[in-house]
Amino acid sequence: MIRSIRHEKFEDNYFTKNRKLKIEEYDNEGKLIDVIELSQKDFWEFYMYKNNGYSCIDVARKSDREYFSGERLELAKKIITIAYKEYFSINTIKKIEKLFEQYTTNQIKFALEFKDYFYGVSKYRFIGEDEKFICKLDFTQVLEYLKSKGGFWYAVDSNGRKGMAYLNHPTKKQIRYQKSKNKMDIVFLNFEDMKEYSIIDDKLK
Repeated sequence: MIRSIRHEKFEDNYFTKNRKLKIEEYDNEGKLIDVIELSQKDFWEFYMYKNNGYSCIDVARKSDREYFSGERLELAKKIITIAYKEYFSINTIKKIEKLFEQYTTNQIKFALEFKDYFYGVSKYRFIGEDEKFICKLDFTQVLEYLKSKGGFWYAVDSNGRKGMAYLNHPTKKQIRYQKSKNKMDIVFLNFEDMKEYSIIDDKLK
């Protein structure tokens, strides 16, 4: 990782190779009066500071900054910030591009919101072994699991408020309990089309 690169290796450093960091000073009329060119060591320290929030794509090389655009660029930034939390490199572009090839934009958006990746807690109300399992998954594993599983189940009321969530098909007892106790139906969220399906009549909810 770039994290381990020593200061004397700037010629091989993704962020500093063939690049310069300068400070320009202007007078009150906007005329350039001074330019200070910082050292490569200072350049690297600037990047380390800038990268504190993993927003490193903003100072990536020109070709990589422009590789994604529009919605994909915004998603790429979120993936780096929320999911990967790594120093940007050419491999980062390759990994994100592979995700866009394997999953739809809506699937990626859903996976980003599916859990708090810092604390490892899902935003859905899983319990027991389901909760423990979900907590262990990173962003890529969440995508892989939901795609292989096809989706998951959760209780929802007529106002769209969600209740308990299940990785496996709920039992009849669980379905009856949610219906009688919480006035909720259980639906299956199909990860393929990102739509809710009633598990009772298999029609779109």
